[in-house]
Amino acid sequence: METTTPVPELAEPDAKRDGLILARQFVRFNLVGVLNTAAAYAAYSLLLIIGSHRLLALVFHYLCGMGVSYALNGRFTFGAQGRPKAGGFLRLVLLYLPIFGINAVLLSALVETFRVGEYAAQAASLLFVGVSTFAVQRRFVFRPSRRGEEPPKPESGAQSRNRSLTA
Repeated sequence: METTTPVPELAEPDAKRDGLILARQFVRFNLVGVLNTAAAYAAYSLLLIIGSHRLLALVFHYLCGMGVSYALNGRFTFGAQGRPKAGGFLRLVLLYLPIFGINAVLLSALVETFRVGEYAAQAASLLFVGVSTFAVQRRFVFRPSRRGEEPPKPESGAQSRNRSLTA
């Protein structure tokens, strides 16, 4: 009985392609993250300026951030097709709850224990939030279906422009 061994060269293109897709998604996620963070941090800062408590400002920071993130990351970063789905947004909200909790504890600790200002404390907290949200969104929010489909591929700029011209 003869056995065959897999040819490693045949598996390489898939692994290389998957690595490139992951790298592209991570770069796009960070580009969206800059815009998202600016919008959410502006909401946080505005609420602090008008006298809101930092935790109330943090709630609005997250609401703003989740909306921008879901809208932009779905299509641009993770290549989601069609209209946004309520189930995906619900998963985003549910998965952000522990991230929000950790952010709130970290923010309070930095402000109350280490006497860091509220603006700087939240800016420092965003380092944790950025890494966590990429992992959460890629794995749970914009995941492939359970039927064994491949993850969606982000569109190139040309594909996106072509579709908008034909729509």
